[in-house]
Amino acid sequence: MNHTVWRGGLLRAFDDVLKLGDKQQTKDSFGFLLIRCFSVAGRQVQKEIRNGDRAMSRGSDVKIATSEIKALIEMQRPEDVLYSLEQQGVRLDAPTYRSLLRRCTYTRNLTAGRKVHGHIVETGFKADIYLQTAVLSMYCKCGNLVEAHKVFDTMQQRDMFAWTLILAAYAKHGSAKDGFNLYKQLHDAGVRCDRIMYMSIVSMCANLGDLEEAKAVYNDIAKSGITVDALLSNNLIHMYARCGSMKHAHEVFNSMPERDVVSWNTMIAGAAWNGNVEEAFDLFSKMQQESMKPDFITFMSLVNVCTSLVALKQVHDSIIEAGLEADAHLATAVVSMFVKCGSAEDARWVFDKMKVRDIVTWNAMIEGYAKHGPYRKALEVYCQMQDEGFEPNCVTFTCLLNACANLASLQEARWVHARIVAAKLESHLHVANGMMNMFAKCDSTKDARQVFDKMEVRSVISWNTMINGYAECGPYMEAMEIFSQMQHEGVKPDAVTFTGLLKACANQASLQGARWVHTRIMAAAFESDIRVRNGLISMYAKCGSLADAAHVFNEMVERDVVTYNAMIAALGQYGHGRDALQQFHLMISTGVRPDGVTFVGVLSACSHTGLVDEGLRYFYSMSKDYSVTPEVEHVSCLVDLLGRAGHLVEAEEVVNRMPQTPVGATWGALLGACRLHGNVKLAERAAQFWTQLEPQNAEVYVSLAHIYLTASLWQEAMAVQKLMGDRDLRRQGPVGLR
Repeated sequence: MNHTVWRGGLLRAFDDVLKLGDKQQTKDSFGFLLIRCFSVAGRQVQKEIRNGDRAMSRGSDVKIATSEIKALIEMQRPEDVLYSLEQQGVRLDAPTYRSLLRRCTYTRNLTAGRKVHGHIVETGFKADIYLQTAVLSMYCKCGNLVEAHKVFDTMQQRDMFAWTLILAAYAKHGSAKDGFNLYKQLHDAGVRCDRIMYMSIVSMCANLGDLEEAKAVYNDIAKSGITVDALLSNNLIHMYARCGSMKHAHEVFNSMPERDVVSWNTMIAGAAWNGNVEEAFDLFSKMQQESMKPDFITFMSLVNVCTSLVALKQVHDSIIEAGLEADAHLATAVVSMFVKCGSAEDARWVFDKMKVRDIVTWNAMIEGYAKHGPYRKALEVYCQMQDEGFEPNCVTFTCLLNACANLASLQEARWVHARIVAAKLESHLHVANGMMNMFAKCDSTKDARQVFDKMEVRSVISWNTMINGYAECGPYMEAMEIFSQMQHEGVKPDAVTFTGLLKACANQASLQGARWVHTRIMAAAFESDIRVRNGLISMYAKCGSLADAAHVFNEMVERDVVTYNAMIAALGQYGHGRDALQQFHLMISTGVRPDGVTFVGVLSACSHTGLVDEGLRYFYSMSKDYSVTPEVEHVSCLVDLLGRAGHLVEAEEVVNRMPQTPVGATWGALLGACRLHGNVKLAERAAQFWTQLEPQNAEVYVSLAHIYLTASLWQEAMAVQKLMGDRDLRRQGPVGLR
């Protein structure tokens, strides 16, 4: 091969390009035209090299070939150039190897870099410090620290550039601990670090999170006498913040003669990272006072640290004031944070004003409605998203599945399922788990089981979802069968698995099954888990063994509010009202704060034991002494308490004056009291309101019929039975009327 071959290839390529016509020429600049010519010429010359120009001689012709190869390196893959060289038997020199390695480094082509390095080793080429450094640079910048360290260890001479490379690689790609140990070797060897090396060292120290090491590095920098500019100062601030010392970060910050926006952003982000929300906002205020204009990074840090809706709205107002509300990434962060703060309405306001949205934005809005409602809005946003040409992903469908689970609507659930199948995402593990949970919440374990059976890969979450689905909806024995299958397939259960089984046994009220599950819990060494022990108390109580429930409670070293709630409810259920109240006082004395569930148990215990005065006292003290707002469940318990004791007028007055809208259980408590005390008139009023809320609930008709029957009102009782028949209710009234 000679210069004629190269020139000929270039000219032929130039002619080929010119044939594209005037239209193409007017589009391309002359420089771009030349680049295209060289690219075509490179392919032509490479083809001729591969075909083997046997006329090429050694000596001076090799130099010509090397210069041509250097040109090819810029246009062809390094491994192709190596292949051509191997075919020609050409021996490369150090500059050419460095050119190849630089090309591998630039393109981050680790595979080609290894081949070049291998070629150097195989040919026995004696690499000088510059070539060794080029190999080191390739491995460092391609992120292969294992090979980089091997090369570094074999280098007989290491200059400042080699140290800088290896330290930067560890700072970016490696273990901070290993990289910091390398710095200590450098320090012990007496190598003086420059500013660039300290940038990497400071970065590694930040990742390490060790304050004492951070202080040592800072002292080394001070002793070195190097100029600490704004860039290094900002990195030092970041280091101290990551090591948990905003005090030292402030010292560096305050010592800076000039601060830029990065300095302020680093301080604000550091305060946010350490959970100092108030400090982050104070820094933002001072930043504005010093007329430093906040940027995208400033607001991203502030948005992500907002823990209240008020604070988030203030930050959003500042974003608008700074003219950054149109930034898609920032707007998406604001939407996501409004969702986390529980305001889907504010999130939607920002969402609707966005001119550019991506899939993350859509998912954030769908998630907002899925979590906080209105749940059907999540489906509407999904349809709008598709209308605008966005393809849903796994996150989209996971949010939709949660929305349907909260809706508990089987129709919508099957609609979403069909969309998932159409998108071919039904085999995705998280999506499949979400589908099972959704169908279970919609009371369709049949659909959930179909999804479960089709899964090729299942996680412990998959098994737990199916077990809990059966535990909630039944058939309860299926939960046991799924557990047995789970064990047969070698999947290790966790605490959630056993809480699901305990719930299934409790709902089935099977003491035999309860003890079987208890033995499995002990075998799996989960008996000490507080969640499991709480479930054991509830299960034994519902299975008729208060003694077993009390035994589990008494053996517990650690107890939380759920533990006490379970025991209080169990004692109240069996008529041990005073014992339940004693447990309540024990709970208070141990520093466990009661919640709404606690007072439902306490009031129910008072009701079942006839402790009217005590019940009234606890009802009025729950908000006054414990800051627990009475909900409809507590009012229903109060109605039951008064009604059982014969105070029917007061019970009705409580219902009429309650701030919440009465539910079926409220009227049911009043109707039950009427049945107990034979008050027909009040029973009719209570039944009327209850049927308006739950017209298909057979219990209200049965209770009213019994009241009529007890009062010898036969015609009225028969009329209720007929009404039940007309409405096709399952229970056909009292046995005495059949």
